[in-house]
Amino acid sequence: MAGPWAPRRWPVIRPERGLAACLSITVAACLVLLAARRWPGPVLVFVTAAAVADLLLRPETSGPPFVALAFAIVGAIARNARVWAWVSAGVMWVTVLLASLALELAPSRVAFSTLGAVSRCCVPGEKG
Repeated sequence: MAGPWAPRRWPVIRPERGLAACLSITVAACLVLLAARRWPGPVLVFVTAAAVADLLLRPETSGPPFVALAFAIVGAIARNARVWAWVSAGVMWVTVLLASLALELAPSRVAFSTLGAVSRCCVPGEKG
């Protein structure tokens, strides 16, 4: 059978490795931001852990937990949880740096990610 009325063979889509875990981490990181007004420090720690876990599970992509992390950092600094913000950012940087050495990721990615996080999140939060 040929022609426009012929049945098509759709490609089979197989889920990628760790997709369910990454999706769960993404949803949790975004939903926990609802509690950021009352508990900005612990929310920031949770979102930081979710972002690091997302990076370790799928290092080839940077997903929504990093956007949630930006909101959590700015929110924590704006709500006077500066110690939480700077300590969790430092712990995240060291964890990602050690993970990048173990997973053979490019160290430049860690350096530019750190520069971007500090310039885009921490500095505007301090000025607000």
